[in-house]
Parts: sequence; structure tokens; C-alpha cells
Amino acid sequence: MTCDKPALADVLAQCDPSAPHAGEVWADAQPVGREFGAPAGNALKPSEALALRRADVLRILAAAGVRNPRVFGSVARGEDTEGSDLDLWIDAPAGLTLFDLGGLAHDLQTLLGVPVDIDTGFRTPQIADAAARDARPL
Repeated sequence: MTCDKPALADVLAQCDPSAPHAGEVWADAQPVGREFGAPAGNALKPSEALALRRADVLRILAAAGVRNPRVFGSVARGEDTEGSDLDLWIDAPAGLTLFDLGGLAHDLQTLLGVPVDIDTGFRTPQIADAAARDARPL
């Protein structure tokens, strides 16, 4: 079985060397905020973590074939707190599975140190309208 997607360590190796932890081996990289799954609140607001690692996030999303990544919710509105998550709305490539989405969310959560929710669409028109009002390009 072959995989067309580059390993996360390969993607991060291309990151800006002046960025925090960029280019380090993924296993040795430290998250910007808390480690995923820790019971305490985030060390940073999601907007702060994203500002520090935006280029790395975009590189990881691009490596997965994601197009048109947008931020919505509290981060897009400037209302996020240390307890908020990062809501991303993406145009997923054909063939991207739920397992792929889960892995992508996990990789971003680990990188940023904040919970990440990735959406490819919305169940109701009301939710879609609210997300569209908030949405900002990543």
C-alpha cells in the first residue's frame, strides 16, 4: 500500500526555520499551548496559537490536499478565550476520509496545543449561514 501524502515530519521540515520549533523532528516538537487531552484550559487562546504557527498550519493543510481553509466561530469573531477551540471550515479533496479528518485535527491540535474542530459542511442551513457570516480565510 502506498500513500501520496507526505509524512507530517516532512511537511514540518519545510517550515520557516525562524518559527518556534519549525524544522524539528515532529516527535520532538513541543506544542505551542497545552498538550492535546490535558484537562486544564489552553495555555493560549486559539487565535494566539494560530498566529504563532499559521504558516505551519497552512503547510499541513496543503499537504493533505485541503483547499480554501477558513476560520469561523469565536476565533473569527475575536471572542475566543483560553477555553475555546479553533473551528476550521475546509474544502476537502476527493477521497479524504473521516479517519483522515480525525488525523488532521489531531495533528493540528498537537501542533497548536488547542482543540481543533474541522468541518467540511454543515447539517442545517442555519448553521451554514452562521458559519458563513463568521468565516475568514486562514
